[in-house]
Parts: sequence; C-alpha cells; structure tokens
Amino acid sequence: MKRYSDTGVTALIFLFVYGVALCGIAYAQTPTGAIEGTITDPSGAVIVGAEVTVTEVATGRALKSTTSELGLYSVRNLLPGAYRIRVEAKGFTTKVVESVMVSTGQVVNGSVALEIGRTGDVISVEAEAVLVDTSRQTVDSVVGSKEIQDTPLFSRNFLDLAALAPGTNIRDGGNIDPTKVNAYRVVGVAGRSGTATRVQIDGIDVTDETVGTTTANFSQESISEFQLTRSSLDPSTSLTSSGAVNIISKSGSNAIHGAWFFDYYNQDMGARINYDQTEAYPFNRKRTGGQVGGPFKKDKAFWFVSFERHYQTEQQVNRNKLFPQLNVNQDFPIGIRYMDGRADFNITSKLRAFAKWHHNWDLSTGGSAVSPF
Repeated sequence: MKRYSDTGVTALIFLFVYGVALCGIAYAQTPTGAIEGTITDPSGAVIVGAEVTVTEVATGRALKSTTSELGLYSVRNLLPGAYRIRVEAKGFTTKVVESVMVSTGQVVNGSVALEIGRTGDVISVEAEAVLVDTSRQTVDSVVGSKEIQDTPLFSRNFLDLAALAPGTNIRDGGNIDPTKVNAYRVVGVAGRSGTATRVQIDGIDVTDETVGTTTANFSQESISEFQLTRSSLDPSTSLTSSGAVNIISKSGSNAIHGAWFFDYYNQDMGARINYDQTEAYPFNRKRTGGQVGGPFKKDKAFWFVSFERHYQTEQQVNRNKLFPQLNVNQDFPIGIRYMDGRADFNITSKLRAFAKWHHNWDLSTGGSAVSPF
C-alpha cells in the first residue's frame, strides 16, 4: 500500500481549495444570461410553489426552480443558446415553452400563464422573440453565432465584430503600439481611443494592461457570442468605464457538428491602392481553418476544438525622386495561427465546469518599405 505524508495530503487539500476558489472567481465574472419571470393562472393571479424546469437544448442540462410567494422564479448563469421552459403546478395543465433564446448578459422574460386542467396534460408553445430587456440598465450589443458566421470579415479579426455596434470605431492595433500592428484591433467606444476597453473571453480578462486592446486573438470559428457593452457596466467588467468586449466561446453538444473553410485573395481581386499605379503591387493571402465539437458522454461531458491559419505576403514599393537611394521594394509577410480546445462538464444540475486551452501565434511585419520591422 502506498503511503502519503501529512505534508503531501495538506498540499493536495490546499490545491483543491485554491482551485475551487479560482473557479468561483471565474464563475462570478462569466458573462452569462438568465431567465426569470412570473407564473400566473388564467385570471392573472400568481401561482405559489409552481415547479419550473429550464433545460439547455444542446446539452440536456436541466435546472429546477420553484416560484416564491410572489409567483417569481429565476434561473441564472446560463450559457448563450436555446432553452426549454417546463412549468408544472397542481390543478393546472403543464406548459412547455420551446426555443427560448438566451444571449450574453441578457435577462429573458420567462413569464408563463397556466391553464386550469388535469395535471398530466401538456401544452407546448413557441417562445416569442424578446425585443427589450427590461431587467437591466446596461446598454450593449450582442452578435450571435449566426451573424458571426455570416458576416464577411475581410480581416477575420474577432474585434472587427464590434463595428456592428453603434458608436464604435475600429482601428489597426499599430495605431497605439508597433507590437500590435496588422494582427490586432483597437475598439473605441463613444469617441474614446479604445486603449481602456476591456476584453474578456469566457470571463477571463485578456486585456493588455500596458498598451491596451488584447493580449490574445481568437478565431471567429471558436466564438459563440460577441457582446460589446457601451455604458452602465456591471461589476463583472472591472477597471473600466469606457466599454467592454465579452466573448463566449463555442462548446460541444450532444450532436457532433463542425465546419471547414478556405479563402484566397490576391492583387487582382481588389482596387489598386494608388490610382496612378501602372501595375498592381504583389499581394497574396491564403486562409484556412475549421471547428468541430461533440459529446464525450451524452448530457454529461462535451468537447470542442478549432484551428485557423493565415499565410500572407505583400510588397510595399517606395519611390522618391529627390532621394533615389530610398527607392526600394520590400516584402511584408504575415503569419497567424489560432488553436482552441474546450471541454465542458455537467457535474450536477447546478454545477457546471469547463477547461479551456488556447494557442495564439502572430508574426507580422510593420513599419515602411524603407524601414521595416
């Protein structure tokens, strides 16, 4: 029998408690959504003690709640996606509301009116679209997974999605620091420079505290939802009052799903930079990548992986009549790689955990043809 020292056991207990504490911190900061509402009878009177079950359609995770003496219930910390609400009460027909869509930071009104009838009967209805979030004062914009997939991002930089929100300006990262040229973006909100805009992925802050914007880029293939908060920030978005970007990454589900892409662009597919050019400067870009996810065990554990690779080179030409010594043609190569992996676990109906791995490799040439770096 193997024996463990008291010191080793103490160290293991410390690491476990420390890990749980860190999970609690990350859990509190995760920009998730919620469903809350009131359960009433046909006359509009509230129903006390009604049983409400909210089920995540993709993973089968079920969360239960019971209405208070005011007929209220609330289910929080929900990842973006489609949910099903089932309401049961003695003396009333069971009602199921399908396709309730929850977005990042959104509180969905899940109020349900039950009908008098036999307890075993079930009525199923489709949820109506939520036009206004009446539970929060925050001003934000949310870009869903379908919009992310359908939006033609020429750069394929995830922060360019902020251009879909009003009151924003997007600049190349080289405008704030030479280490951010080409591969990075700066999101300015309401006329601000953007260096103070926070960036979070799954509740993890990846803001560059030195020069601004982000320390890590992510493939849009791995993003489930993109939220840009412009004012009245909540406590999960710390250290800023000028704007915040919250990203929820994709995760696996009970069904295997995936996609792959490839695109190509060269100097003959776009307008010339200068109208008086006699010929187009050489430019070549190839991009490829994809994503796939599925279950380890149905309703319990899930996996997701994504990959993206950019190959790009362009030629910058400098011509100076007064100083012909500065006439030069200079290649500007760019190489970008993104890799992501994520595992999700439904430990209990009320406890969910995830592990995430990310690799980001950006190699970019900046400066001018005369003085590249």
